[in-house]
Amino acid sequence: MNKILNRLLFGVASILALAHQFAFAQTIVTPTTLSAAVTSVNHQKTFALASCTGISAPGVGTGTVTEVYIDKELSAVEAVLSTSPCVVTVGRGQGGTVSTLHASGALVFYGPPGASGPFFVGLANVAGVGNGAPVVGGGACTRNQLLYLPMIDVATGVFSDCLGGVWVSGTQSALPPSHVASPIVGGIAVTSLTAGVAMPATDMSCTEANLPSNKLLTGIGLLNGATASTDNHLVALYDATGHLLANSATAGVLAAGASDYQYIPFTAKFYAVGPAQYYACYQTNGTTGLVHMVDSATGADPLWAGYIGTQTFGTIPATITVPTTFTTAQGVMVAFY
Repeated sequence: MNKILNRLLFGVASILALAHQFAFAQTIVTPTTLSAAVTSVNHQKTFALASCTGISAPGVGTGTVTEVYIDKELSAVEAVLSTSPCVVTVGRGQGGTVSTLHASGALVFYGPPGASGPFFVGLANVAGVGNGAPVVGGGACTRNQLLYLPMIDVATGVFSDCLGGVWVSGTQSALPPSHVASPIVGGIAVTSLTAGVAMPATDMSCTEANLPSNKLLTGIGLLNGATASTDNHLVALYDATGHLLANSATAGVLAAGASDYQYIPFTAKFYAVGPAQYYACYQTNGTTGLVHMVDSATGADPLWAGYIGTQTFGTIPATITVPTTFTTAQGVMVAFY
């Protein structure tokens, strides 16, 4: 009974903390990983993590706590034993979850002290005014009114993100694909397959990219043409209604790797929920480097691709008007990785 009461009290404190912090910027959750396996469910109280950034022990007399979530198990950090390497002691099986084994390299999601982190634990309106709870399979939401995304139902392992004005939910895959191409190479023709084409240096090219399942995204790969040199490229990820989710460095990276994917990392990894529709966008500062563009939309559900207005290279808009029609040779071939 005391444990349940404490949990309820903590939930109330979390809501108050969220109300207090509501005016601050949204936090997009970036997970870390386990650097060693958890091999016992009853006796192992220490976790070795790849990073301690943002993780802290409870403050004396404050009741604040960092919670960590791994493979449907929620734990509370009790002490930080070391930051290099990162080792923490935890109270396991919190919030009605069950202690379990975890493989080295497993994703670790964690929340800042006093806010119950990004975790959705069944408390209505825990994340924002008027948004209510994440709804599996739909339900309206407003992204800029949510403090932490994605949200995680710790009991079910369902991740929810506000994408295109609605809740999109999916479960974490044990072995997500390492490379998700859009469109699938060979499924749709591309312009000048042997060489590629140049994109205007004053535009941004965006292509619909559909993610079949949840995936931690490091960045976006561009399919370069026969010439990959001289120019700098940058990439950005938007949701289905054109809200910026992640981007690479605004200075760009030098084009490299002719007739192959060039993988360009975001400034911070982004945990994407799927299945969902996204837009992968690309800018370049010159016309020397060639990229492969989608030439024809075929099939019952053609993708949308096109140029987005006039853009200054290195300026990444917070919102865009996404393409709603297909335009030949204006959408770059991409891959999530």
